[in-house]
Amino acid sequence: MPLLMLALAVPSLRAQPSAELRIEQRAVYVNEPFVVEVRVENFEQCERPTFPTIDDCTVRQLTAGADSSQVLIINGRMRRTRTRTYQYELTPAKAGELVIPAVSVNVDGKTLETKPRRLTVHRSDVDELLWAEITCDRTKLYVGQQAPFTLTVGVKPAEAGRYTLREREMRGRFGGSNFGPFPAEVNIGQTQRTMPDGSRQLYYTYEMSTDYVADRPGTLTFDDVVIGMSYPTRFERDMFLDLRVVGSRRLRVRPKVSPIDVLPLPAEGRPADFNGAVGRYHISVTAQPISVRVGDPIELTIDISGDGPLETLAPPDLTTQTKLTESFRVPGETLAGELVGRRRRFKQVIRAKRANVTEIPPIEYSYFDPEREQYAIAASEPIPLSVSAAELLDMADLTPVILSAAKNLAAGLKPLRGLRGNETSEAALLASVQPIGMTQVLLAAGTPALAFFVFWGCGAIGQVRRRNPVRRRRQAALRNARQRLSQTRTLPPRDLAREVTAVLAGYLADRVNEPAARFTGRAAIDFLQQRGVRPELRERWSKVIERCELASYGGTTESDAESIAEQARACLTLAEEERL
Repeated sequence: MPLLMLALAVPSLRAQPSAELRIEQRAVYVNEPFVVEVRVENFEQCERPTFPTIDDCTVRQLTAGADSSQVLIINGRMRRTRTRTYQYELTPAKAGELVIPAVSVNVDGKTLETKPRRLTVHRSDVDELLWAEITCDRTKLYVGQQAPFTLTVGVKPAEAGRYTLREREMRGRFGGSNFGPFPAEVNIGQTQRTMPDGSRQLYYTYEMSTDYVADRPGTLTFDDVVIGMSYPTRFERDMFLDLRVVGSRRLRVRPKVSPIDVLPLPAEGRPADFNGAVGRYHISVTAQPISVRVGDPIELTIDISGDGPLETLAPPDLTTQTKLTESFRVPGETLAGELVGRRRRFKQVIRAKRANVTEIPPIEYSYFDPEREQYAIAASEPIPLSVSAAELLDMADLTPVILSAAKNLAAGLKPLRGLRGNETSEAALLASVQPIGMTQVLLAAGTPALAFFVFWGCGAIGQVRRRNPVRRRRQAALRNARQRLSQTRTLPPRDLAREVTAVLAGYLADRVNEPAARFTGRAAIDFLQQRGVRPELRERWSKVIERCELASYGGTTESDAESIAEQARACLTLAEEERL
């Protein structure tokens, strides 16, 4: 309240609105995106600018506008600064001069323009820093065939003076990547490559392997796989002498793919019951029970194994197998399967039609063998079966049994008139009632009054608390922040980083009853320093903000995003020990 009165008493000085184009990237390269900011200051109303079209350069808007505000009192005069920043990602397509035209912004009813900027776009040396390739031990595949593929990413180690970043440190710089069908499990190693000048260069390698199924004919390209990385270029040491990255290049490459042709399945020789299985398969069948009567259910367990994809393997169509349907009734529904180890298991219930059936015939399964390049049929072994005739009962034999049972039932019934077993004597009823003591009387009389005072007291305490919203907001700061952090697990990595920044700003705002915009980004570090908190908390808070900014611009991996959230939780725990 005193601060508010002081602010009202101080004369206000408002600066003129301005618009500025900012570029933090020191060097710009072909096909490497960089961030441009349109910064608007000292405004009341501001419309979102429309970034102009640039030849040989793609433009993508990153943010719809992030606000921040600041109040300064200099020589008894108060100056309020309000800033809104719009971020855009530019990716030049060719080397040479890049001209960014003036950007128009409608501010407080007037049109402001930024100054045009001229940049020199250098030819990219990204191939010397980052490369990727996808390999396979085959040069030809058929549609539906499964084969092992390996994605290898090579990264040149970044150097800071005499210090070289380690493999796992460089692994944490991957961001904005799409690994397509390749899993997150990575095998880390090293390799040497010969450079154009004949020298040998060390690269860290990151290998990801998977079994991939070609789904359409043509040349295999893996167009959805893109490797992105924030490659470190500038470093500095913090107050704890820990090395940190203060400058980076956003690299992006597509992997080179070994030439592989995917052929369609031949139409010649295709069996009528072929359902798309490609590979080599084996089928085995068991039945339970194997001694039945005509019409009794027999459960077949069908296991199919092989070197092809089992997760999507279609079931055999038993209704098309003549040898089976001649002697058994087979339902027509499609079988549902499950994976059991390295087998695909299906179950079906069949019923014998006749007593002279002696076996369950072999179950057949058609597939295309890509090694032999022809269709084949896998068949199970026949299963011996004992089938007996169903027993039939004559109604004439059942009549004496039914009549005897009815006579015995009638003999055990006795007619009743009215209600039996209910006591009607007044003396007997009174004798069964327990006398009421003084304890029961006191409890019955005092309990309602006691309950009233308890509820009244709780309501009074709650009303007192509700009258102090500042205290309530401060007490709920940590709980609300932790709850918001727990909800970030479902967000994409880029959105998670932005939400973590908002959570930290909201926590400080709740602690001191201020707007959250005051503590956005680096402003929170200045606030913590003014409040004299421990250097450890300021340093950790600064690292989290830095990682969030890097992830928001350059992307990050899922594991890296989880690490950011964990560091934010640690900052909240330390902040709770401070008197802000």
